[in-house]
Amino acid sequence: MLRLPSLEAAWVELAPGVSVLNRPAQPHEVPAATAWAQGRAAAVAERQREAIRERLGMEPGDDGELVTRLEWGFFVIALGRLCVTDWRGVADHAGETLPCTPDHVEALLNIPHLAGRYADAAMSLVAALRAEGNGSAPALNGTTAGALDIAGPASIQGDGAATA
Repeated sequence: MLRLPSLEAAWVELAPGVSVLNRPAQPHEVPAATAWAQGRAAAVAERQREAIRERLGMEPGDDGELVTRLEWGFFVIALGRLCVTDWRGVADHAGETLPCTPDHVEALLNIPHLAGRYADAAMSLVAALRAEGNGSAPALNGTTAGALDIAGPASIQGDGAATA
């Protein structure tokens, strides 16, 4: 049976006293977030490639890994910009409560440990569905994955005995 996920927004605690109200991403938003993240990652990699390599001790041939990691970070930010609708416990440098806007959400998710917690929460539904196989046929496994049937299915005879 396919169980549809809840479409209700839920509070996600990012740190003690800091929570965001996150609604599930809609199917059309994921490709948009991916494209936005790819564009931002490419721009940052182009502008800051040498500085990032130097600070992280990366070799010149590691550009693919660098861009992939940047894309993931920007994807998390893009999802936050799209899906975080409210928050609690977020203030500016002077202690004034900030309104929840896409730019402020981006600033919040530029804090690495908060972005990590948000990514875990935002992706947990997808991971749970994938882990339980919700909506998917069971996968073949072991040595039988590519095997052909060598006998037809069993049928029940009038006396209840199964025969092939």
